[in-house]
Amino acid sequence: MARRRLRRSDEEYWYLRRLRDWLITDKVALRDYERRAEESRRAGRLDDAERWLSMARSPVTEVRRTERAIKELEERCFSGKR
Repeated sequence: MARRRLRRSDEEYWYLRRLRDWLITDKVALRDYERRAEESRRAGRLDDAERWLSMARSPVTEVRRTERAIKELEERCFSGKR
């Protein structure tokens, strides 16, 4: 029923849903890397902890990018502007 409220094509609605799915995936990856870094730090493996934190930077960037893309698409879909 949400599609009826949207003022965009089915393809844009589908893409908005995919963006939301990707955002969840990126956030899970980010939390996983942060957890690994913390566990490595507690075990005294500071080099490994730094490596996990370094790997977490990519999901952080992707989370921010995806959140911006979702916001822009939601504004277009729900504002009624073409």
